[in-house]
Amino acid sequence: MQLSFVVTYFIVTVVCMIMAVILMKEITPDMGRKREIRCFRRFVFWYLVFVVSNSVWIWIQYGYLRLPGTPFSLVNLLAICLVIYYWFLYIETRINPYRVENRRFALVASIPLAAALALIFSSPVTHLVFYYTPSGEYMHGPMYPVMLALAALYLILATAHIGYHLHHTDSTSERRQYNASMSFWGFPLMAGLIDVIIPNLPVMELSLLLGINIVYVSMQKQQIFYDNMTGLNNRRYAEKYMEGVIMLLSEDKPYYFYIVKLKNLESINREHGYAEGDRALRLAAQILRQSADELHYSVARWGGDEFALIVPERAAVSPEIIIRLILKRLTGSAGIASLPYRIEMEFGYTRCISPMEQFPDIIERAVKARETRTA
Repeated sequence: MQLSFVVTYFIVTVVCMIMAVILMKEITPDMGRKREIRCFRRFVFWYLVFVVSNSVWIWIQYGYLRLPGTPFSLVNLLAICLVIYYWFLYIETRINPYRVENRRFALVASIPLAAALALIFSSPVTHLVFYYTPSGEYMHGPMYPVMLALAALYLILATAHIGYHLHHTDSTSERRQYNASMSFWGFPLMAGLIDVIIPNLPVMELSLLLGINIVYVSMQKQQIFYDNMTGLNNRRYAEKYMEGVIMLLSEDKPYYFYIVKLKNLESINREHGYAEGDRALRLAAQILRQSADELHYSVARWGGDEFALIVPERAAVSPEIIIRLILKRLTGSAGIASLPYRIEMEFGYTRCISPMEQFPDIIERAVKARETRTA
């Protein structure tokens, strides 16, 4: 009976390994931003390490394989901490990719992980997180709950951040993405509860794999709304978002629709080359995204050198203040990047208050209202 259980556990882990390898091969660069894809790949890789270590450990635990268990326990705990850590980074990159690039953020974010790893790797000597009895039985140490709490902190922060943005968005597609990400933590939680009641079942491997698949499907769906050049949403997203917004418009719930044009992109391409033009385009996109994250509105690349902003009036910031904030950020970023040219933008916007609005009319009003501003 015991051998049957071990073999069943092993088969489950092998299936999880195969699925994880297939997923890693299916992840393509066009599924999201470069850093986002890198975090997701590392997330899946460390899940794979976790499953592999468990597939060997189960044979050791029941005495069918004569190997020291300590190295596998170290790898197992390391892997589960890094799975959760890269999940956190993946979520933060999806929500605010520019903050993740900040060195101070990276340093602060790594502190709980460093503390958890210090506890884990000291355990062969201190027995703080785990130890083995003389008979070879695996046991948890007194600091095991602390190690789990440090790892769980990343899940809590990521979930809270998702919930915050879920509360502030009116976009159906964004809500679907946030709900898919939010659901991820529920599976490991259920697996943890089952493991407390019935230990040594491969429920964590299966629950994490289920969560990974849900996120992967969400990433695939996101592709149709993603602009690979700028990392922003695309025109299809903006049009779909506005369709939903128009149905909800009222005097009490107005929106502003902006068309922002990078006016001198053609001259930048002509005088400095297309690589420099792409750089200017990405810089403009980064500034618009940072402002959108701060003021809780949506931004998309409309096409070519144009961007669309969809701003709820409840943001309590006037259009002119938003424009000045964008230009101020643009000036600072252009100085840091030492651009050999000025960036000129045209801003046009219109206030929308009626559910009878026609989207082509909204666009036309915003385009006609454009004025040139220089950073």
